[in-house]
Amino acid sequence: MRELTLFDGLLDNIDMPPAPKKTKKKAKTQKKQKTADLPVFKDAEFMSAKEKEKVFKVFQRVIKARDINKMTKALYTHLHVHCDFIAHYNIKGFKDVYSEQGFREFIQHFDRNQPNWMREIWVNQEDYKDINIPMVNLVTKEAPKIYAELDAKKQQAEVALAYTLAKKHGLELTVPVQEVS
Repeated sequence: MRELTLFDGLLDNIDMPPAPKKTKKKAKTQKKQKTADLPVFKDAEFMSAKEKEKVFKVFQRVIKARDINKMTKALYTHLHVHCDFIAHYNIKGFKDVYSEQGFREFIQHFDRNQPNWMREIWVNQEDYKDINIPMVNLVTKEAPKIYAELDAKKQQAEVALAYTLAKKHGLELTVPVQEVS
């Protein structure tokens, strides 16, 4: 038996233009454009320009997803060797420390708007400033949104816990209505 969905038949009588075909030329232009958005990396003694590019892309993905679990071994190594992070024994320990609300501390490490932000030593290491400075710039730009998201998530969890505890003890929580003047 065929399962029906909410949209079955709704779009059957609508004339839709065909989807644009992707041409190889357009795909190449898009790839060049993405590459143009990346900083220019230089080879260092312990990290090639290509490796720096891969690490930076993974770092971007971690920041965009707000998820340290998207970190690769290469990014983990760069963070504890060239960005002044403690290794936390291994990548699993690192991820455990900086997951969920620990992600705020991870972000603060790169956010130059933090009070007492003193990272000039690792940020400006000659062989790695071509990757470290863009990492700091990316996080500093995204930090206010990330902090707001983390605060909202924490508040939701706390409110859910309050409702759960109230229900457990036979109580009902109500939200007071504020008068608009």
